Amino acid sequence: MKTKQIATGKVQEKSNKQFMILSAIGIVLVVVSHFAGSIHVLSDVFPYSSFYMSLFIFISGYFYSIKKEEHVLQSIWHKFKKIMIPFFIINLFYGIFCTIMRNIGIVNYGAPISLYTLFVQPFINNSQFVFNFPSWFVPVLFVTYCVYLLIHKYMIRNKKLNEYIALVIFIIFNMLAIYFQDIARQEDLRTLLLKVAFFLPFFEIGYLYKTYWQKYEDKLNTPIYLAILMVINLVLISIFGDLNYDMHEFSGFNPYVFLPLITSMTGILFWLRISRILVKCIGNNKIVNTISNNTFSIMSHHFIYLFAFNMILYVINLKWAVPYFDTEKLANAWIYIYEVPNWNMLLQVFYVVLGVGGPILGKKIWNLVAKRVCPKTIYKKD
Repeated sequence: MKTKQIATGKVQEKSNKQFMILSAIGIVLVVVSHFAGSIHVLSDVFPYSSFYMSLFIFISGYFYSIKKEEHVLQSIWHKFKKIMIPFFIINLFYGIFCTIMRNIGIVNYGAPISLYTLFVQPFINNSQFVFNFPSWFVPVLFVTYCVYLLIHKYMIRNKKLNEYIALVIFIIFNMLAIYFQDIARQEDLRTLLLKVAFFLPFFEIGYLYKTYWQKYEDKLNTPIYLAILMVINLVLISIFGDLNYDMHEFSGFNPYVFLPLITSMTGILFWLRISRILVKCIGNNKIVNTISNNTFSIMSHHFIYLFAFNMILYVINLKWAVPYFDTEKLANAWIYIYEVPNWNMLLQVFYVVLGVGGPILGKKIWNLVAKRVCPKTIYKKD
């Protein structure tokens, strides 16, 4: 799924249309879960938080290349430059922005800028500056990738560990992480290790799916396959109740440690097949392709666009009272959703469009500026 992005912001279409659509669906569901509690895209059957972060790990595993194992340090450095350096720059920006907003009395949250909040806490839960906390996933993805790369090269490819035995071990790690979820409350290195242990089987499943399983899964009858996945989740809901959990805080897991693995896979496989169905309809859709190519930006910046909208209301409210606008909630709530009776659904659709479209527009403007400053700059994206 390699693309090349020129400084103008033009993006070549991804060759794997199914996974282009899948990644776009995943990131839109992230924004919907944060901004639009009234919008239910099959969330009564496949609760968003029960699978969507595992979905991104599955996608990463699917596009994992064993060629990266030929030069381990170079591959790790390449991944670090690709996602972690931009992440740290963005984190610094939001640290400064949050400090300004706190000092002028707009918000009451956020930690002071320090080496810890800039470079350590992002690997734990990334809640230090609030505005970019959804991008907690980026450092965890980086560490998961590095751990998997090392295990796959030195254990699996050297025949010290079979792929399927490795998967079983990763699944055990996943369940142990859930069992010891209370440790995550300490917010230290163990929190990171728990998240990585949780994600490892999904990285391996993504790789195995591409390498061995996809040709078999593609042959399954679509209506029957989708019906089975839905029935599985409906049965799980009837037995265990709420299937949601909080990966950011690494909490809220059902006591049954096997459950998140099942719900993650049913959600992933359901939307994977839906993506395959949609290829004929929107496989070449430029909007979907653009969303898919900007998942990093959307993950990192969708909060700031909601906050910008709230700030417009805040400024207007200084002179003219804005009905139902609550400055106290704005100051204290990480996610303040402005609500108006009988207009909430429409507003939430607007917030989703804003949360997805805002970061894309911002990226395009950044690219235009970069083109003027460095006309020959070319950004490559794997």
